[in-house]
Amino acid sequence: MRWVRQPISRRRRYDDLSVSIQEHLEEKTEELMESGLPREEAVRRARKEFGNVTLIEEQGREAWQWPAVESVWADIRYGLRQLRKAPGFAITVAVTMALGIGANTAIFTLVHAVLMKSLPVGDPQSLYRLGDKQEGSLTAGLQNENGDFDVFSYRLYRHLRESTPEFVELAAMQIGPNPIGVRRGSDIAVTQPSEFVSGNYFRTLGVGAFAGRTLTGDDDRLGAPPAAVMSYRAWQTEYAGDPAVIGATFYLQSQPVRIVGVAAAGFFGDRVSMDPPAFWIPLAAEPLLLGANSTLEHADECWLYAIGRVRPGTGLGPLQEKISANLRLWLLAQEAYTRYGVPRIAPKLHVVLTPAGGGIQDLQQNTSRELYLLLAISGFVLLVACANVANLLLARGAKRKTEISMRIALGAARRRLIRQMLTESVLLGCIGGLA
Repeated sequence: MRWVRQPISRRRRYDDLSVSIQEHLEEKTEELMESGLPREEAVRRARKEFGNVTLIEEQGREAWQWPAVESVWADIRYGLRQLRKAPGFAITVAVTMALGIGANTAIFTLVHAVLMKSLPVGDPQSLYRLGDKQEGSLTAGLQNENGDFDVFSYRLYRHLRESTPEFVELAAMQIGPNPIGVRRGSDIAVTQPSEFVSGNYFRTLGVGAFAGRTLTGDDDRLGAPPAAVMSYRAWQTEYAGDPAVIGATFYLQSQPVRIVGVAAAGFFGDRVSMDPPAFWIPLAAEPLLLGANSTLEHADECWLYAIGRVRPGTGLGPLQEKISANLRLWLLAQEAYTRYGVPRIAPKLHVVLTPAGGGIQDLQQNTSRELYLLLAISGFVLLVACANVANLLLARGAKRKTEISMRIALGAARRRLIRQMLTESVLLGCIGGLA
């Protein structure tokens, strides 16, 4: 309660302190005058014996304050008054800092989103990709001179999924863009990006549905009714969030497909892309939609990436060796691969397990050097801005030399002056950051 009453009674206490000091000085002056000193000399000696009146008043006030809060608040108010007295200086510093901070914020946001941020999926640390390079070929992924195997045929994916129980789930997804014609009812057909994925795709990534449901293993069986999941972005931008979309029949490549759900709002797919999928379609529907161009059952057509969720406690080294051995044995048993010279290069074929919390790193591999260069340039811009602001502050400090000397002469502590200068700098930084 004493702390609650302090703000109310503090001004009266300050006034009483000043009155008491003045009364003390007057009594001392009268004593000296009675001893024969002139009044002017008596006043001077009384003040000299008493000490610095301003400093004593300040120390007395601090005894009735919440020092940490009120002292800082006083410094902030003083700093704002100083900046208001020099608007040209304040605006120049704020604009200079805004340019440096803004450039770094924008570029780092881009770098973070593309290169550092994990996918919006569940437990991204346990996700691993089979392969570590970007492949854009529908042949066998055998063109890599190091023997890295990064893309898989549908049959090879199923073999690895069934022979590797170390994965809780192993999902497959199309390696490249797949624009398809989409029509709702009697509307005009439009081209939308899509992606063929395995039925356990959403379960592997740990992503749920915003509305309806996601794909399941039953949707990824040959002969199952065609189904698809729409992205939240497409649902909002193309169909204005119409709830009637869920369960409706759309025509994809002129084939009727039921929209079973809308993906989670923040989910954009298994990779950072400038044109993320609007629809995720089960692999089993690929022959229906692509007809004669289907590659689903072609053993030598590799067109899928694979991402799996590893069981806790599984050693990645032994798992990688096991997958590589299974890969070589399967390829050697496929007559379709003999024309690629598999028996000759089989010993060096292998799969590298790489963390997939950030998804398939296509865009990251293509742009990482340029993005880091942009980040370095923006950092240099910030350094230049800081140097300019430092020069402005030094010039202003030299201009305020007389003011600071006067305040020290009146009893201001050096520590307090330094804190006030730092408070002004922090205020300028905050204003520049907001700008």
